[in-house]
Amino acid sequence: MHFDDLLKVLGELGRYQQIRLFYIYLVAIVCAFHAMNMVFVSAKPDYKCHVSKANVSDRIFGNTTEKDFQDFLQSAGKCEIYDEKMVSKLISSGKYTLNDIITNNVTVPKNKCTEWDYSREVYGPTIVTQFDLVCDKDWLRSTSKTLYFFGRLVGAVCFGQLSDIVGRKPTFFACLLMLLIVGCVASAAPNFYVFIPFYILQGAAQTGLFLVIFIMGTELVGPSYRMFAGFVIHAFYAIGYMTLAGLSYGIGNWRYIELVITVPVVLFVPYIWLLPESIRWLLSNHKEEEAKRIIRKVAATNHVEISEELLEDLTKLDEKSETETKGRKYTIIDLCRPGIICLSLNVWFNWLVNAMLYYGLSLGTGNLGGDPYINFCIAGAVEIPACIMCILILNPLGRRRPLCVIMVIGGAACIATGFIALLLPETSGKPLPQTLEDVIGTEKRKAKYRGIKMKDCS
Repeated sequence: MHFDDLLKVLGELGRYQQIRLFYIYLVAIVCAFHAMNMVFVSAKPDYKCHVSKANVSDRIFGNTTEKDFQDFLQSAGKCEIYDEKMVSKLISSGKYTLNDIITNNVTVPKNKCTEWDYSREVYGPTIVTQFDLVCDKDWLRSTSKTLYFFGRLVGAVCFGQLSDIVGRKPTFFACLLMLLIVGCVASAAPNFYVFIPFYILQGAAQTGLFLVIFIMGTELVGPSYRMFAGFVIHAFYAIGYMTLAGLSYGIGNWRYIELVITVPVVLFVPYIWLLPESIRWLLSNHKEEEAKRIIRKVAATNHVEISEELLEDLTKLDEKSETETKGRKYTIIDLCRPGIICLSLNVWFNWLVNAMLYYGLSLGTGNLGGDPYINFCIAGAVEIPACIMCILILNPLGRRRPLCVIMVIGGAACIATGFIALLLPETSGKPLPQTLEDVIGTEKRKAKYRGIKMKDCS
């Protein structure tokens, strides 16, 4: 008897599987926390050069207020500031006011900023504000995301192989322990260069953990419910996705966000007793006695009677399969052989495109207009109906046609979004900036600044 046939006897989705799947689904929520936390941990709020009030207060002349003087110095840009001494000299000479300097295009030297003031209107402290990852250091912020995904790549390869060698359950707890340690250390990092190595390891642990729970969940149920189990894991992942928006909004500080999404890992310690090792892995690694013990427990929980003869037949078939395939080991090279190379390239390309689009949209919600927390929550919420739709249509329609149709619709929607943005009043006839918020916010600031200057200098 094949193992899938045994699952049909035991119950493809019996009470035993339902309870264990729920335990696994809870872990998917934590995986989402760590997969998406960079949206808020590395968020870049609005900022401007810092001007010390102590240096400004003794340079107030005539009707020029301290705020006017400070605003003018900061109007040089986000990464530069007008030279305070030169501006003071021009005003103290009595020949110029701030408005004269602006309207007459008086050349004033600029200095590079060394400190910045960050807006707290939307985000609390982030690694950007904590480590000043702006201007000349802005590339470090982008690099941190790249390195995080490099960690995920390493985690997928290493922990995937490890789960085949030592088992699903040991790998599961290794990932949990690693996630707990690196998450806590990253939250206490004193500088960016201490933070980033642990952030990379966090990406590796998160990916390894999600891969293992996905395998454990799909190997636990019968073939008829395997797709269902996989998509429900993704639905719980989406719940974690949405929950992260609320947690980040309520907590604010990136260090506390890291701690709050990491500490719940401790709650999974009882899984040592609650989650079984994969029966399929046990049989393929000649651990028949432990496999039989778990099978008996599944049968008892599902109220199914199973004979010892049936268990022996399962073991013998496993040994026979092992003998037939002995000496033949498959590697990635087999995916590049004639006859299958085209299929492999197609699948790899699809994964690449989907990953770029998914993370590009998910991690870019902060660049959209409106509230970034609501945008992020909506981006997570749409995944739940998507999972439900896939569960309903993939078996009747197959995989290929839905994949093609959905990718065409998604691509067309992305292209249409770009054209819609160009037609908005804020962007019509102008080069499209990085975000709509940049356009609206910049114009408002300019109008406000011009209004203040005209009023004060009249």
